[in-house]
Amino acid sequence: MEQKRPEHPLRLSTHRPGLVYDFVTVCSSMNAIPKQYAPGVTLTMTEASTVEEIAEHPGVTAAQLCKKWNRTRGALSQLVKKLEQKGFICREKCEDHDRMQLLYPTVRGMQLRQVMEDNEGEYHAKLYQELLDRGCTKEEMEAFYKVMGHYTDALQARPDLRWNNIVPEEDH
Repeated sequence: MEQKRPEHPLRLSTHRPGLVYDFVTVCSSMNAIPKQYAPGVTLTMTEASTVEEIAEHPGVTAAQLCKKWNRTRGALSQLVKKLEQKGFICREKCEDHDRMQLLYPTVRGMQLRQVMEDNEGEYHAKLYQELLDRGCTKEEMEAFYKVMGHYTDALQARPDLRWNNIVPEEDH
């Protein structure tokens, strides 16, 4: 008599990596679309979010941002250079490490952060209402954000936890 292998927990759950992939793909494409944040200030969401992160964590290093966002040093280096040229951030050498540079917002960067903060409530209110109109409850939205937070933390802490490594291949 052939023994049946127990189902893998993810096959029994509602975990749908394809849906997560679709969500991430849509969000990623939105990150590359330039948006006007103020008169004469047009940035992609990636650029604006980077300025915001540096403003919230003055003295952060590029290596820390690479790790947090799973970006290559080259990609982040280009982004930092562009934001520095646009006057939103500046770099300072770290006293303890010759090659390490600390990233800081400029006055212009802090102004951008304030504009983003001022407009964030309106954007989130529109999105929240859209989700309510589509039948989501407040509790479901809170659960979604909680799961996405844990999902992000797990992937950042354990890069080996990729979808193709989590669920074992089917026996053929």
